[in-house]
Amino acid sequence: MKTAAPKPAPSGMAKAKVRRNSKTSAFWAGQNWALTTAEIMRATGKSKSAVRLNRLIHAPETHRKGKSSKPIVAPWKTLDWSRTSVSLASAIGCCTKTVRRRRRLYAPKTIRVRVDKPGRYQKKS
Repeated sequence: MKTAAPKPAPSGMAKAKVRRNSKTSAFWAGQNWALTTAEIMRATGKSKSAVRLNRLIHAPETHRKGKSSKPIVAPWKTLDWSRTSVSLASAIGCCTKTVRRRRRLYAPKTIRVRVDKPGRYQKKS
């Protein structure tokens, strides 16, 4: 006599299909999906995974995979490299790490080396 193996639990999308026919479908269909996930979480009191899953079901066009950052458009070759990285970053509207990288690329002679303090890998005299 063979016994049937228990059916595995449904995966993420299978659960989504099950939930589509549930009573809460009207609740999720009435949400303003133009809001961010965090805003919907605060308004409804639901978890992030619940909001994300229902966004995929009810408004898949609003689901974004990862953040899309806009490219930094700056006249890197014509900048006044005598200014500090902090002041250049605030003028352009980017982070100082980006300015430091571009400084190495476009104006390596303007990189200041601290002489008064030894670096991490320099010997202390």
